[in-house]
Amino acid sequence: MAKYWVPVATVGTGNWSDTAHWSDSDGGAGGASLPTSGDNVIFNTNSSPASYTVTVDVAANCADMIWANPASGSPTLAGSSALNIYGSLTRVAGMGWTYSGTRTHLATSGTKTITSAGTTDLGPITFNGSGGTFQLSDNWTTSANITLTAGTFAPNTYAVILTGTAQTITGSFTFATLTRTGTATFTDSLTLNANQTVTGTLNLTGNSSSNRLMVKSNTLGTARTINCTGATVNITDADLQDIVISGSPTVGTNTRSGDCGGNTGWTFTTPADKFWVPGATGGTGSWSDATNHWALSDGGAAGANNYPLPQDTAKIVASSVTAASKTITMDEPRYGSIDFTGVLNTPTVTLGFAGTYMWDIYGSLNLSGINTASIGSSGYAVEFCGRGSYNLYTGGVTMPQLNINAPLGTCTVQDAFVSSSPINLLIGTLTFNNINVSASRFLSNYTTTRALNLGTGTFTLTNNNIAIWNSTVSLSLNATGSTVVISNSLTDTNTITTGGKTFNNLTIQGAGAYATTISDSNTFNTINIDASAAAKTLKITNGTTQTVANFTRDAGTNVVTITNTSSTTAGILAKSGGGTISLDYVALTYNTGSPANTWHCGANSTIGAGVTGWSKEFVQMTAEAIGITESGVMAPMAWVLKVGAEAIGITDSFIKRALSVRYTPNVVGIADSLMRRALSNRLIAETVGIADSAIKRALSVRLFADDIGITDAENTRFALLKSCNEAIGVTEDAIRRSWLTKITAEGIGIADSFIKRAWSIRLTPDSIGLVDSFFKRAFSIRPESETVGVTDSGTRRAWSVRMLAENLGISDSIIKRAYSNRLVSEAIGLTDSIIKRMWSVKPTAEQITLSDMSIRRAWAVRMAAEVIAITDSLVRRMISSRLIAETVGVIDSMLSLRWLMKISNEVIAITDSMRGILFQVLRTAVKKARMKVSRLPFTRIDKEGFL
Repeated sequence: MAKYWVPVATVGTGNWSDTAHWSDSDGGAGGASLPTSGDNVIFNTNSSPASYTVTVDVAANCADMIWANPASGSPTLAGSSALNIYGSLTRVAGMGWTYSGTRTHLATSGTKTITSAGTTDLGPITFNGSGGTFQLSDNWTTSANITLTAGTFAPNTYAVILTGTAQTITGSFTFATLTRTGTATFTDSLTLNANQTVTGTLNLTGNSSSNRLMVKSNTLGTARTINCTGATVNITDADLQDIVISGSPTVGTNTRSGDCGGNTGWTFTTPADKFWVPGATGGTGSWSDATNHWALSDGGAAGANNYPLPQDTAKIVASSVTAASKTITMDEPRYGSIDFTGVLNTPTVTLGFAGTYMWDIYGSLNLSGINTASIGSSGYAVEFCGRGSYNLYTGGVTMPQLNINAPLGTCTVQDAFVSSSPINLLIGTLTFNNINVSASRFLSNYTTTRALNLGTGTFTLTNNNIAIWNSTVSLSLNATGSTVVISNSLTDTNTITTGGKTFNNLTIQGAGAYATTISDSNTFNTINIDASAAAKTLKITNGTTQTVANFTRDAGTNVVTITNTSSTTAGILAKSGGGTISLDYVALTYNTGSPANTWHCGANSTIGAGVTGWSKEFVQMTAEAIGITESGVMAPMAWVLKVGAEAIGITDSFIKRALSVRYTPNVVGIADSLMRRALSNRLIAETVGIADSAIKRALSVRLFADDIGITDAENTRFALLKSCNEAIGVTEDAIRRSWLTKITAEGIGIADSFIKRAWSIRLTPDSIGLVDSFFKRAFSIRPESETVGVTDSGTRRAWSVRMLAENLGISDSIIKRAYSNRLVSEAIGLTDSIIKRMWSVKPTAEQITLSDMSIRRAWAVRMAAEVIAITDSLVRRMISSRLIAETVGVIDSMLSLRWLMKISNEVIAITDSMRGILFQVLRTAVKKARMKVSRLPFTRIDKEGFL
């Protein structure tokens, strides 16, 4: 069936949608329905008495479309709505064709012809008819994109001529002659989405040496082939990228052909050095002005044929700019290597040309010598596209955005890089050669092959409220030796999305009280949060793990918040490499610290909901263990067993610096690895400036770590804590376990074998300053047994020391009788169980009516020295180890019923009610002792002091 276009009131012009113009007969009355895919549409002499225009204002369908001139003038097809043709298209010479919509040929059988009659198609053309053949009847010219989706394109012997600015061929066509002619537009291009075949002639021609045509694959790094078997190829002022010209064609013209990489099958113009010459302007000019500014030699004659191609090196040298205040305008989209080395008079270099502001660099770029403020404006970009290895020297210039879009290419930045714009790694390798970098953010959210090598410098990102690092799993990151710095001056949230990477150091800093969210699971050497200028928040995405060897913060008091991103699922901080993490002024919610007993926070920190694996430092733990609230504990640096300091005469300032054990590395700069061997003996004296004698007599910490195998974490948090808790708790059970003859060994669970090899070794003279003869008689356990006639087993259990005898005036015979075995048990006839309950000395003396002198002679054991009022110097010599000094809290004027009061009042502020409880415990112990001791015979005690 046919539909005819007819005039309305003698006027042929109208819209496709106007049924008044459609008739079912030639020259008949209007009012017919709109054409369908089965209707031929005919425009002829009866359609209008004069020139007319048909506008496609709705989606139009037809079988064949046939045009003929009216009685006078010519027809024109206009509009932009879709036009679907299921048959042939026949145009007439002289007609107008301003239609710019998408035209689709949809025949599914037979051969359909296309006659252009000298018109040029302005809109996209698609051939999509499986089983159909679309055959040219004459040359076809189009300035739009062409697509072959289904069916066969049959050019016959006719040419396809592409005249647009940026055109694309989609689908595999076979052309007899394919001609792409460039325009005066700098960005002219022909993009191939598939392989093509040319059987006759391939013509690729740019507009001029500087207005060049770019012929490329639609996928960077994926080549498209033009099979030119038997054809002739002509290339003039055109650049090729990822194009394979196969079939060994005949080379017709090859003039200024440019190689942008990824090409084979074509011999390009030989690379050369091209020199900028000043011309009549002294150096000012546009890069594209080859006639006036490009020569083949330094100071040579300029000419259009000398324009630098993508494979050339453009040199701006000492003779290029002859005076100050000259400007070189980079108005081309593509460049080869550019070298400003040696240029004089610091010219200004500006980027951009109409419509775009990007340099595509296919070589190296050296900006040394230009005005450093030249090209750093926002909105501009330098994009490295070369396929080899190239360098960027910024020369101190503030850079625009840096793009790396170079498959199989490597760009190495050789000097400091500063930009207020992003670094965008699309494809290829970007290497920073151990230099410092500053940019707004890093982008690499692609699936292509990419590698980033940060070197050993700092990589600082400064944008606000944005994805400040955005990369995917396919990015290969080498961050060894580098520090990534996030710095934000506002209060927004920055996001680090990595795809899961291994970093070296990450520092979060800046004037803003902002949050940083880390997505994906990553590994870091150190995360450092610098909140010295303002509080910071670290958000770890729910369920992800950030593995760190170290986690630090500044020494200030601005709070660092560590939390998750949403809901109640915790983020995870995992410590690698052993050791512990200690932070203060942190606020924790919904975070898991791993492994256990590794993550600690100080007394100025808060642990909120959803937190596991974190604990307060041992100082706080001590308070909690003995039932003291957080508010009842002194400042963390001071609540380090102050009692011990007072007992051995060390000032409080030293306690704050040295006896805090776990805090010591932070205060005096001792590395964590030195804990077991450095916080004892002479080393600590040299480190914190304490008198040597005090160290030798008091700070024996190494015994714990080295001799009984307590780990650093156990030593600092638990070994001292246990005795401290028992001592301050003062339960009867604690007395039984702690305040016996072997108070230290039994109190912390050390086996007798430990006593043999740890507490009385021959190194003691060096450690505590005793002369060797005294040592042999007093501090060596086995020689002691020989001296006082005590069996070896007795030695291990009794700790009898000849030193006590000499210092207390006890004769050798008394020592032989009194200091063997359980000492007082055998000396005064008390059972071992009574000893365990009654070892309070002074009350015992009153209960069993022993004189003070007898006490000094009979109870001369370590406990006696600690409890009875012996001179300060004796206490300092007898306390023996830091453990006792810190745990028991002996003071110079200590009496048996007052040492707990001193601890309570000066250290943990125990209330009166608590003090009463402590006294009651002791009084109960004394009463029990009196009842049992009163039934024992002591007839000879007053006279001689012993049985």
